Amino acid sequence: MAYFETFANPRTEQVMAYKGLREELERAYTGRWVIIHDSQCVGDYGSFHDAMAEAEKMGIDVLDCYIRQVGVETPIIISYGR
Repeated sequence: MAYFETFANPRTEQVMAYKGLREELERAYTGRWVIIHDSQCVGDYGSFHDAMAEAEKMGIDVLDCYIRQVGVETPIIISYGR
């Protein structure tokens, strides 16, 4: 029997934390950009670029956190190949 190691995306934990905090975040930060790191909201900002800059200032690896605009659904993108 083959052994397969499970790959865990480091953002998965942060995305799940956002989903758990979603109602609270929507009450307080709708339209704002938040940084989710270590399963908690560590800041809210007026733009994506501000959030990215602050994450870097805080020493947070942007690949290890989740930055998203609260209350705005992510678009579904359908790609048609040629």
